[in-house]
Amino acid sequence: MKKQILTIIMCLLFYSCGFSPVYKDKKFSNFSISSIEFIGEKNINNIIKTNLFRYKDRTSEVNYRLKINTSYSKKILAKDANGNPTNYEFGVSVNLKTFKITNIGDEEAIELNYSEKNNIKNEDNKINQKNYEKQIINNLASTISRKIAFDLSNLYDN
Repeated sequence: MKKQILTIIMCLLFYSCGFSPVYKDKKFSNFSISSIEFIGEKNINNIIKTNLFRYKDRTSEVNYRLKINTSYSKKILAKDANGNPTNYEFGVSVNLKTFKITNIGDEEAIELNYSEKNNIKNEDNKINQKNYEKQIINNLASTISRKIAFDLSNLYDN
């Protein structure tokens, strides 16, 4: 009963205070990607390519040509008494060079860097460990691709 009353009060407060999401009216698809060149980790590149594909070859005011260099790191954070790793840090880094395409050619390159990290514990089951590592890398690469799309949509907003 208390949860229902609290929910009703919260709804009334949000509706009456004028709350609205910050990016509600922001249009994130005001750009197009004409070409993407990838260097680095193949799996990470494929994830980023898949996520940015929806912006490729569309009609838009702003067109970009992208060069993406990806890297992946796996560091041992802690070891047990026998010297076996117990904790790892996974990192995905992306260096993005973007060129705005105009009627007279490419503009000067703007370079953006992205980095995402995640710490995990080592599992005894190696198959589960490998699958979990792949899932972590996929999630980190997807997060970076969303950041790239967000930054490209805001890059030349004045």
